[in-house]
Amino acid sequence: MSGFLKDVMTPHLAGNSFGCTPPTWSDVNTGFGTRGLLDFTIKAGFDFNNADFGFIDQLCSDPNSIDTNQQPILGQALDALEIYGSRGHVALGAEAYKRSSLTVWEPTQDDSISAELKDLSALGTDHSSPGAQPIINRHCLRERLSRSARDKFLGMILNHCRLEKSHFAIKAFLTQEVLDGLLQSFFSHHLKQTDSYIHAPSFQPNAQKSEFLGSIVAAGAVLTDISVVHKLGFAMQEAVRTTLPTRLEESNARTRELWAVQAILCEIEVGLWSGIKRKTEIAESHPQILYTMLRRGGRFRRPNTTLTAPHPQDTGKSLHHKWLEWVEEESFKRMVWHAFILVAQVSMAMFTNPVISFAELATPLPDSRELWLAEDAEQWKTVYLSRPRSQERHLSVVDFLREPIELPEDCGVHLFRLVILHAVWGMIWQHSQLHSALKRPGHYDPALTLRHQDLLKMLHYVRMNISDCQEPASEETTLVMELLHMYLHMSLEDIELFAGNGDLGDARRVLPSLQDWVRWTAITPGHLARRTSYPSDE
Repeated sequence: MSGFLKDVMTPHLAGNSFGCTPPTWSDVNTGFGTRGLLDFTIKAGFDFNNADFGFIDQLCSDPNSIDTNQQPILGQALDALEIYGSRGHVALGAEAYKRSSLTVWEPTQDDSISAELKDLSALGTDHSSPGAQPIINRHCLRERLSRSARDKFLGMILNHCRLEKSHFAIKAFLTQEVLDGLLQSFFSHHLKQTDSYIHAPSFQPNAQKSEFLGSIVAAGAVLTDISVVHKLGFAMQEAVRTTLPTRLEESNARTRELWAVQAILCEIEVGLWSGIKRKTEIAESHPQILYTMLRRGGRFRRPNTTLTAPHPQDTGKSLHHKWLEWVEEESFKRMVWHAFILVAQVSMAMFTNPVISFAELATPLPDSRELWLAEDAEQWKTVYLSRPRSQERHLSVVDFLREPIELPEDCGVHLFRLVILHAVWGMIWQHSQLHSALKRPGHYDPALTLRHQDLLKMLHYVRMNISDCQEPASEETTLVMELLHMYLHMSLEDIELFAGNGDLGDARRVLPSLQDWVRWTAITPGHLARRTSYPSDE
């Protein structure tokens, strides 16, 4: 792999074209597993030290420190694009994409739910094995999973097993200790997420529906570092995915219940980021159902009623009831934000239209993370009464985009920043689609250029708003902001097509725009933030 990258990225070091015969995929281990292209399972190891990347450093350096002798570097970069656009190298890149999890899934006769469900007994009967131990004894919940809850969970699984396999499934199914460990694994990760949407302090595993537990257990399994547990998690996700529609058809009122929407969202997320083509495609087709449930349930609108705030004299059952009411409302609110962020992430990764529009979200600001993580009703009341309540409680995404203001201190600042940035992605996506559809060689469209300028200004306003807040920007927020700037200045879709996610014709079609982009970045490095138009517009 390092030799392949060296030949592609540093052609000026080679003798002819790339200096040697391009390596074939028989020379490189391409056994990408279920984790996809980013799982670098290479026999000879992966070491960037063997390649000279000075070529990239020169392109990205300060123009004030570059002398005229660097002009040949630009020519080498353009030559590299020309050479890589040849049939052999595009075919090489296409083979890499074909073997990865990034291309379209081509179903075979062997692809079915039965092939997935056989991994429900992945751990076998020996639950004391080293493979199971690392997921046990992580306690984030007050309540441990009971034997009866485990048996209900097994009952759901048996509905998807063939009759002749049911005896083995019962014998090999996980103990409640292992299942509880997977629950703990999920919540230990979920509590650290900025956009967490399942309330851990009030979560009672023994009172939950089996399908909801199954989706959480599946998510907890794929978060571990154990491959055999990954298989188990993917099999459980498959069982939940096929069970939930039946439960919702039994009673359509469940489509408005919190547990059902949370279970669907959790299950979809496991499939989307599984790296398995079959699961990714199925999961990508399901969010519309979830978002319709949220939309029709009125979760994208401002609430019609106001929750009763806790009073200093509240105690006992009255206070506990207010807390649980707040937890349910806040869970719905955070789930909308999490779903919206997920939609934008899928759009960025797969170059698809976002299913949820930023313009329809009137859902108000989330409450503070301190309130969200309060251990019980008493702690919740203490935090609630100790913090000033802002008058901007119904501030929405659209309100902020119209007039960026300093966010109130009593809201979930880090979460709302992420939401704002992913809303900006919706605008960038719309602009990129218009630019892609209307661009013509040598044609300058002032309207598109002005829109591009407006988007840069908006990102600048968001950046300034974040810098003015008392809460510093998180690494996640900074990364998303820089990613949006990158999408504004280059087409990653074109780069993927050129790298092999298409045929030779696609590579040749996008080559001129990439050559323009290389010329521009080499001539004006370090000025991305002030860019006001695409190279093709000028």
